[in-house]
Amino acid sequence: ICYTKESIFVFLRSTGTTAAASTMDNQKSAPTMELEHAIGFSGISAGLHYHPNGQDYVYPAGGCIVIASLSDPHNQVFLRGHDANITCLTMSPTGRYLASGQAGSNADILVWDYASRQLLFRLSEHDFGINAVAFSHDEKLLVSVGNERDARIFLWDMANGNIVTTQQKLQATVLAVCWGGFHRDIKRRDTTSYLFATGGTRMLQFWVLNPITGELVANKVEFGAPVVRDYTCVQFTPDRETMVAGTTSGDFAVVHVKTRRFLQSISACTCGVLSLCAWNEGVLVGGGDGSLLFFNNDFVDSAKQSLVGAISGLSPLAGSGSVMAGTQSGFIYHVTVHPSQPSMASRLICENHSNGVLAIAFAPQHSDRFATISKDCTIRIWDGSDYSVVRDMVSHLKEHSMAITGLALFDDDVHLLSCSRDKSFLCWELRTERRIAAHIQRMGGLNAIALSRNQSIVLTVGQEKRISYWDLRIEAPVNVITKAHADEATCLAVAHTMPYFATGGTDQLIKLWSFDTGRCFFPSQSCLLIMDGVGHSGSVRSLEFSPDDRQLVSVGDEGSIFVWNLYSE
Repeated sequence: ICYTKESIFVFLRSTGTTAAASTMDNQKSAPTMELEHAIGFSGISAGLHYHPNGQDYVYPAGGCIVIASLSDPHNQVFLRGHDANITCLTMSPTGRYLASGQAGSNADILVWDYASRQLLFRLSEHDFGINAVAFSHDEKLLVSVGNERDARIFLWDMANGNIVTTQQKLQATVLAVCWGGFHRDIKRRDTTSYLFATGGTRMLQFWVLNPITGELVANKVEFGAPVVRDYTCVQFTPDRETMVAGTTSGDFAVVHVKTRRFLQSISACTCGVLSLCAWNEGVLVGGGDGSLLFFNNDFVDSAKQSLVGAISGLSPLAGSGSVMAGTQSGFIYHVTVHPSQPSMASRLICENHSNGVLAIAFAPQHSDRFATISKDCTIRIWDGSDYSVVRDMVSHLKEHSMAITGLALFDDDVHLLSCSRDKSFLCWELRTERRIAAHIQRMGGLNAIALSRNQSIVLTVGQEKRISYWDLRIEAPVNVITKAHADEATCLAVAHTMPYFATGGTDQLIKLWSFDTGRCFFPSQSCLLIMDGVGHSGSVRSLEFSPDDRQLVSVGDEGSIFVWNLYSE
């Protein structure tokens, strides 16, 4: 199992026969591995999509697109082609195509064939990053919008991947884009031109594209009185006569498409409207406060659900009341809406970390349980059989106010220590999921925590460059080694049978200490001097003693793993 910024990946290890083996006596097994499962959901705006087959849903996990099954958690397909985090993802109306954009200097758009899972086009015109992509209603065109540094719109032909037209130097940052079918003439008849809308920083406007000449005309929405809003999402109603646009102010605007006039503003929630879904029966609104509301055609909220986290994406299944909802906290839900009753019900599909995953550990003697800690200030224990969170053991031990950086489990398997960049370490009683002790250091966040061999003393290191000895019964440290490192101390490990412990830091040094005296210990030098293990060219990130304490393994930011032999007299 490995983890990245926001995702956890589970690999299967298998063995295969080497190609060079020519006889049964010489035949050897070579290890191989394949990706078994990915746990992670980026929670980007409009990043979750319900496939029209009603069985699959698609979402980004870092730089990977995951196609998952609603019925089988083990059934996942991974589309990999980006070299940075995905910033936007869209699906064509029939589910034939997927398109994704990324951040960074290689701000490419990748277009995938859903059935074959093959890459069709790599579109490489944007610079710096892409904010939004969307397919036209007939799947013939793709629109892409760059971020504020790129400030460009491109229209792409899906028959050959060529550019139809482009709009340079946008005056405002565009955050959302949506197609409105064919542009209609004054008698509301479809023409051969296309209509789409964009919303962003103090901007809401329509665009009309002539696909033959490449002419692209922009028309701003007419508000009458001055209205200052930042728009986060836009949607056309099924009849294409009305457009709705969510704002960071917690309301959504209703606009008449024919006249391009603002009709009214509907208050919905706090913390902004982040996602919308327009149906014949009304509008489904996803709020930044986790509220999911259904407004009927009179714009009266008639049903409500509360989800965990800001609702960043809503994707309906055509012809049904089913919707997939994703939140910025990493939760994915299946929601059923009954407009006629009206009522709404939600079912949790999966949950994920919403920020960087820092560490992972298996439970002793249990290959189907592993724990992770994250920068989202949560600790989760996962069931390897279905990759769900084991809630009967630990749901969310969430009292830290900043990223959790280390864990230490007592031998009784009941009490757990966690340390954080918020300058505190907490002791938890896992059976009752309660915090039973809290210790806060005066300055600087904590980076690592460990227990002494007899588990009577707690050791911590962190930004203060020092090593602190703690007794859980006493509020202040019982001993402190000041200036243990020249810079921030990042990691800590205690030997299993010997009275030693080791620390590492951003000064790229390993230090071996005598636990009893607090003095630096190294057989070849005086105990009065601080002795360094030199080898890393980057910050030391983790340390671990071998079970027999004969070796110490260290890993660093530069990608190196060092194995140190330990000798004792």
